[in-house]
Order: sequence, then C-alpha cells, then structure tokens
Amino acid sequence: MNKAEMQELRLTHLNSDAFKVDARRCLYENDDVMVMHQIMTFPNGSKEALMMVNMLKAGKIVSTETGATPLPDA
Repeated sequence: MNKAEMQELRLTHLNSDAFKVDARRCLYENDDVMVMHQIMTFPNGSKEALMMVNMLKAGKIVSTETGATPLPDA
C-alpha cells in the first residue's frame, strides 16, 4: 500500500463504530525500533492479531511493517 491508500483505509476503520483495537501493547522499544502487538476487530466481525515493527527516527515513526494472523471466531 502507498501512503494515500493506507490513510484511506485507516480513516475508514476509525470512522466505523464496529472497528475496535484491543489488547494494544508495546513489546519492545529503543531509539531505533518499536515492536507492537494488538488484536483488531473489523466492521465485518472478523478479528486479527497484528504485529507491527515501527522504525523510529528522532522519536517519530518513519516506516512500518506489519504482519497479521486471522483469529478464529470465539
């Protein structure tokens, strides 16, 4: 995804009452990298576990790589 596509996707999710982020936590952080894990619930009811690796520069995120694993219905 490019930056514009990512921004559109994020705005669509954030504007939905059915989109939820649960169990967000930072697993590791230093001056160069921040590794995060979270559980996401999407408007269609599906859930995913998301791992994010954020590259940092001067305390700001300059790039992000993600990996998601679909979670079974409860």
